[in-house]
Amino acid sequence: MSPEIKEIDTSSAPETTLRALHDLYLEWDSERVPGDPPIPWEQREAQWRHLREQEDVRRWVALDGDEIVGTSGIYHHRTQDLDNTWAWVFVRPRLRRKGIGAELARPTVRYSLGDERKRFAVGVTKGSDVAALAERAGLTPAYNERVSQLRIADLDIDLMKEWIERSRERASDYELLFLPMPVPQEHRPRILQVMDVMNTAPLEDFEEDPMTWDDAMLADIEEMEVRRGRYLHTCVARHSGTGDFAGFTSLVYQSLHPEMAYQWDTGVDPAHQNKGLGRWLKAAMILRFMDEHPDVELIETQNAESNEPMLNINNAMGFKPAHEEVIHQGPTEAVARFLGIRLPIESVDESN
Repeated sequence: MSPEIKEIDTSSAPETTLRALHDLYLEWDSERVPGDPPIPWEQREAQWRHLREQEDVRRWVALDGDEIVGTSGIYHHRTQDLDNTWAWVFVRPRLRRKGIGAELARPTVRYSLGDERKRFAVGVTKGSDVAALAERAGLTPAYNERVSQLRIADLDIDLMKEWIERSRERASDYELLFLPMPVPQEHRPRILQVMDVMNTAPLEDFEEDPMTWDDAMLADIEEMEVRRGRYLHTCVARHSGTGDFAGFTSLVYQSLHPEMAYQWDTGVDPAHQNKGLGRWLKAAMILRFMDEHPDVELIETQNAESNEPMLNINNAMGFKPAHEEVIHQGPTEAVARFLGIRLPIESVDESN
């Protein structure tokens, strides 16, 4: 008997259902990045229960009796990048090559078409034979992503202090500010402006609309991170003459998973580059972060393989590659045809 495919809403699903899904994700996590500290149930539940208002995340599961044997899902931002779907599918290894993955993929594609998303993207582990399947579905390799990890015990603290001193000399007309969460009102216009600098990060062949940050988006993230037991630390470089924010970096502390933190975006406005601001920001941020959170043992981050300047900084800090993924992207309608989905699909009804 084929497993039953069912959509679940993690914000309201019974705890027993989410615990079963968590069990599946632990297997997925260990396959993706072996050796990672397991994400505790409490952290996973907090992330699943508290969904951001501006993000549409849908999940489906494959049920074999009471066991969840596979899952799929999509991510849509409600106000930005309206042509793209980010999707994922995972099936327990012992049940692969039985058509369960295709069954799980179909609702993600139907939903994408109904929401009028033109492009469909999935991540495939580099070197995986799944890449050939993705290409047969009409997707092509578009973006190479490296997941890297830094063990705090391996951080060269003297080098971080050297970067700080050197940058103070090269960028004497800048100062660093450490911003709390939520970002104070007086700094919000400038932090929103400098966050747009991430649009200059390498996309390789991936098609994506530029992101334009506004206060509602930032407030949505801040509110949900609090509910998830997470705290966003942000450091900005401010130009002394104009008061403009020239660059920023952010680290995320997780109170429900304190041994592991995440390095989020780091960016420097092109008009202020080649002054050592990137190294200054990252060095000052991590030293302060370590002082405030001595329980953190591991920091994880993601970068484009082609982002040589940022990878050079991370490598010098001691980050090591942990996982490499190739993002495949292509027309949603091509994936639909591959899966035997009839077109056209009516628009989604989000009231259900």
